[in-house]
Amino acid sequence: MTSKLFLILLAVILNTAANLLIKQGSFNLQFSSFPSLNFFLQALRAFFTPYIFAGIIFYVLSLTIWLLVVSKNELSFAIPFMSLSYIFIAVASFTFWHENLTLLRVLGILVVIFGVYLVSKTG
Repeated sequence: MTSKLFLILLAVILNTAANLLIKQGSFNLQFSSFPSLNFFLQALRAFFTPYIFAGIIFYVLSLTIWLLVVSKNELSFAIPFMSLSYIFIAVASFTFWHENLTLLRVLGILVVIFGVYLVSKTG
C-alpha cells in the first residue's frame, strides 16, 4: 500500500471512529427545545462527555491528516475514498447497535466499493 493510500485510509478510519464515538455518546443526551440558552448549555456540556470528547479529538486528527492528503493529491482522487466511511459506519452500526442493514443499503455499499475501486486505479 502506498503512503498516499495509507494516509487516505487513516483519515477515513479516524472519521469513522469519530462518528461512532459521537453516536455512542449521544445515547445519554437529552436536549431541551432548540433554540434556547438551555439547549446551548446542554450542548456545551455534551462536548465534554467522554465519548463525544473522544469523537471530537478523532475528528480533529482526521481533519489534520485530510489536510495533508488534499495538499498532496488531486481532490477528485481523494474524496471518493471518504465514502468508505459510510460503509464502515453502516457495518459498525449494524454490529453494535443493530441498526437496519437492508438489501438496498447493501447494494449501495457494493456500488460505493466498486466506485472507490475504479477511482483507486486512476491514482
